[in-house]
Amino acid sequence: MVRRMMGGMKALGIAALLAGTTSGVDLHATVQSPGGEAVVDDPRVEVSISARQVSLYRGGERVATYSIGVGESDWPTQTGEWSIYQIDFNPDWTPPEEGWASDSEYKEPGHPDNPMGRVRIIYDPPRSIHGTDDEDSIGRAESHGSIRIRNDDGFELARLLMDAAGEERSSEWVDRVLENESEMVSVELSNPIPIRVREE
Repeated sequence: MVRRMMGGMKALGIAALLAGTTSGVDLHATVQSPGGEAVVDDPRVEVSISARQVSLYRGGERVATYSIGVGESDWPTQTGEWSIYQIDFNPDWTPPEEGWASDSEYKEPGHPDNPMGRVRIIYDPPRSIHGTDDEDSIGRAESHGSIRIRNDDGFELARLLMDAAGEERSSEWVDRVLENESEMVSVELSNPIPIRVREE
């Protein structure tokens, strides 16, 4: 998003983050069937390039959906199936070995020209779901293959993924991540979450 995460968090709500919820989604909710029985969680992420959406499913139910930006025609977002295995908060950026990035330089966490935003959800390096300060690119095909998401939405999705993977963190941890914009914090998911990227 155009604004920094600390300002952008007004939309998400610092209080909600520290309480363990995001935008009304309870991070600690037990997945149950309509009849109240516990069901297999089986979290997964589905990305629709044409709809410009990423969704998280738990227990067969869609629990969150966010608008995204995708790759332009010369650098299309790759379709396929992978696993999300790591989440970087306040990520750095190393230019990929691709023609469009030949004149680019490494950007440290918090650098104003760092294209990764405040979070990077890794499944197929160098492509990922990552935050962006370019809010106008959401809903469009303007990236070099990665999936862009608003910083606030990316942070929320990252926390939901961590919860689904059994990698919850304390409110103090969240507070430190939000405040230390120039320090990258990586979370490896001991239980990687499947992701499918499809055209339709």
